[in-house]
Amino acid sequence: MHPDVQLLERRLARADNARRQAEQLLEAKSLALYEEAQQRELAVCALRESEERYRLLVQLTPDAILIESEGRIVYANPAACRLFAGCDDEAAWPADRDLASLAAPDCRSQARAALATLRAGERAVHGEETVLAADGRTVDVAVTRIAFDHRGRPAVQMVARDISQRRHLERQLLDQATHDALTGLPNRTLLRERLAADVAAARRHAHSVAVVFIDLDRFKFINDSLGHGVGDLVLKQVADTLRAATTPRDTVARLGGDEFVLVLPGRRHDIDLAGFLDDLMARLVRPNDIAGRRLTLTCSVGVARFPQDSSVLEDLVEKSDIAMYCAKQQGRNNWQFFTPAMQQALYDRVHIEAALRTALEHNELFLHFQPQLSGDGEQVLGVEALLRWRHPTLGLVMPDRFIPLAEETGLIVPIGAWVLRTACLQCKAWHETGFPELRLAVNLSPRQFAQADFVDYVDRVLTESGLEARWLTLELTENLLMADVEASIRKLGQLKALGVKLSIDDFGTGYSGLSYLKRFPVDELKIDRSFVRDIAVDGESASIVQAIISLAHDLDLKVIAEGVETVEQMAYLQHNGCDELQGYYFSRPLPALECRSYLDTGGEAACHVVDRMRRSVLGSLV
Repeated sequence: MHPDVQLLERRLARADNARRQAEQLLEAKSLALYEEAQQRELAVCALRESEERYRLLVQLTPDAILIESEGRIVYANPAACRLFAGCDDEAAWPADRDLASLAAPDCRSQARAALATLRAGERAVHGEETVLAADGRTVDVAVTRIAFDHRGRPAVQMVARDISQRRHLERQLLDQATHDALTGLPNRTLLRERLAADVAAARRHAHSVAVVFIDLDRFKFINDSLGHGVGDLVLKQVADTLRAATTPRDTVARLGGDEFVLVLPGRRHDIDLAGFLDDLMARLVRPNDIAGRRLTLTCSVGVARFPQDSSVLEDLVEKSDIAMYCAKQQGRNNWQFFTPAMQQALYDRVHIEAALRTALEHNELFLHFQPQLSGDGEQVLGVEALLRWRHPTLGLVMPDRFIPLAEETGLIVPIGAWVLRTACLQCKAWHETGFPELRLAVNLSPRQFAQADFVDYVDRVLTESGLEARWLTLELTENLLMADVEASIRKLGQLKALGVKLSIDDFGTGYSGLSYLKRFPVDELKIDRSFVRDIAVDGESASIVQAIISLAHDLDLKVIAEGVETVEQMAYLQHNGCDELQGYYFSRPLPALECRSYLDTGGEAACHVVDRMRRSVLGSLV
């Protein structure tokens, strides 16, 4: 082939190849541009969708969203319009308002400080404030303020979320944590806070603070007899009375149960405080109609003062409690100022209580026996078992120090059981060694008598000791029996069925009536020593003793007089027909061995002395 033709063919081939490459490149570029256009369109659509979602979110959110630029609000979403303008229309928004003006007056300085922080370069500020709604309400909100550029100018976006419900729940929880649910009074937690604040202020200004501890007397009886519903109404009434008797500066708190505490700042003089306490107690004891019943309350009150009694918060409440306890001990329905002697007495009581809890197991308790003689003083008929306690460090502890405490703590139940068993065993031993008709008297405590299995226990002790029931006399007080008359009558009947004798101890000091006395299946009355003591010098006591003896005999009951200490007392009792006598005139309470000696010899010797002195005194009475 001709070289020119070959050259031409090669050129044509190269041109065709270049054309195809250009077409391919054009096709690729077109496809890339198409894909780019598609992606741009998709991005625009996504942006539009995002903007629509944001617009809907801003329009429909319950959070108020506002934008401030150049000192005025330029945008408010519908929630903001509803909250701050009272309508959904943004066009109705006042043109001259700024973000700070939305805050409640007491929060505006906080709002301005947040805006100043953003102007100083901070990106966002969070907080909780109170804002003013269009209807004048104050609304608690959580606020977020964000600095950004709006249309090329510095701006602040504010998002406010209504937290009123949360705040309300928080306040409810705080109120429940610091207030008593029944009365609405401050509880122990809030009491301590307010007492701390009052004491701190008193320190600064050299003032005093009085802490008054109030305990209702016999409130448990109201709950048990009338029901807890009535008890709650009583507590509410007391709370209202305490509020009415105090000033807004004072704190009235309920610790729980029937215990209330007042904190009275600024009471400078005890005489002023005493006048307040007298007025307070007069208010509390006024009869009230509660649940259709006419109720009269009394209370025991203790007072501790800052700084006289203590400068420690816990001590002030504790010492007022100690003073209240002393008011209880002095008969209730009175008030007492704290004294150091009260605290010492309480420490002694705590020490004695702790020691008493181990007295039985350490064999520190023992019995003495005081002889009981016939009315003519010539024959020992029986003995009364009397409890004694000798502690290794306290020494001999008097019964009036530990027996009331044992009753209060419930220790009297195991102790009383031990006394009954030990005394019955001792009496049985005397029966078997020459005194087969010696009687035994044992005192019963209210708690002991109230035990559901008490009658069964007495029966078991008699069986195990071998003592015949007819030689055992159980002594019970009038007040014990009157606590629940019907229950007492039933239990007394069960004891009588065992064969034991029953005696009403300390007769004349309680409140049993003749109608009840006739219903109690008892065998004897025991005249209280307080009447016997004065019969030789006090005509009234003598008349009471004479009346008791006459009453008992009319009811076919025997009479025993305790506390006989003089020949004149003995002679008067004999002259008026008293059946049995007991007291130091014949013998002090004796340990078992000495009592046995008395039974063997001392009783006879005493009878000779009694007979000689009785004749001389009786001669003067005739």
